[in-house]
Amino acid sequence: MVSMVRMDVVGECPKVTVVVPVYNSADNIGNLVSFLGEQAFRDFETVFVVDSRSDDGTLGAVERHAPALGRWSVIIQETQGGLGEARNMGLDAAAGEYVWFLDSDDRPYPEFLEALVSLADEHGADVAQCNFVRSSDLGLEMPKGRYAVKVMDSAEALHNRASEITPITSWSFVFRRDFLVDNGIYFATGRFCEDIDHTYRALDACNKLCYYDKPLYLYHQNEGSMCFLNQNSRGWGEVAAYTELDGYFSSRNPEFHEFFGQRSALMRIRSATHMDRENFLEYMRSDERKRMSDRHLRDPVSPEGVAAALMPTLYHIAVNLFLKFFYYKDARLFDTKAGKRRGLQPIRRRR
Repeated sequence: MVSMVRMDVVGECPKVTVVVPVYNSADNIGNLVSFLGEQAFRDFETVFVVDSRSDDGTLGAVERHAPALGRWSVIIQETQGGLGEARNMGLDAAAGEYVWFLDSDDRPYPEFLEALVSLADEHGADVAQCNFVRSSDLGLEMPKGRYAVKVMDSAEALHNRASEITPITSWSFVFRRDFLVDNGIYFATGRFCEDIDHTYRALDACNKLCYYDKPLYLYHQNEGSMCFLNQNSRGWGEVAAYTELDGYFSSRNPEFHEFFGQRSALMRIRSATHMDRENFLEYMRSDERKRMSDRHLRDPVSPEGVAAALMPTLYHIAVNLFLKFFYYKDARLFDTKAGKRRGLQPIRRRR
């Protein structure tokens, strides 16, 4: 059941709809509203999708803080389809030309909407995306540097994503709403890692992606978040998502699949390292993993695939040490080569 609780301002359709799923997020709502209030771009509405199972006063916190935003509404999520379903409900309710799926415990910097909406408008792109910075400190200022933009077609956008150059996180994107709806690009429901499937399918269907390598978003590394608390579910979920995409691209986009096959196989093994050692070893011993390695990691031979198969415990330890001390290092950008890659052009601000 979907229940729309309140809409404070009714008038012309906004340029952007910000969709914010919330579950036991009462402590985050004040900060979230404050960060949205700092956005230089003001023509947006905010749709909060509140999980009915929340028992910490989340709905009350939304109703106390949200009026400061002007245009806002609340949808009560009565079913248990998880984050993916909540985002889909927000997408269906959105009135904006663009939609942005924002996480409630993160911090978008003030330029986020202004920069990405301007880029999408200027280039007629279905999708605009930015780099991000990881931090346990929401007060971290946006890292300084020289940043630039690249406009890509679908093929290049897919290749860069599979090469881990651009993020896979849904909150780093602004999408044209009609593009998502018309192409049936909705989130998988009732499972973890819905961003993976959604991102690849969106890039496969888009006409253009504008990528701004400036970190316009702070991803809050909160050890109490679902991502950190459910590592086994996260690992199995990522493995399943990449397995399904392997089949999807093998029939839908064979040209890209020639590259994606090995990349997705490696990502399944790496994703499995999020699990504890027992679950990781279970996956590595599975017939599915062995068939995958035979199909994608033998011709050409993948040294990483061989190492993971022959020394799974050592591989599991090594990857987790890398993640802890480097990949998740505080104040680290996702795209660490921001502004240094060929083909990127400085962003031109409109006057």
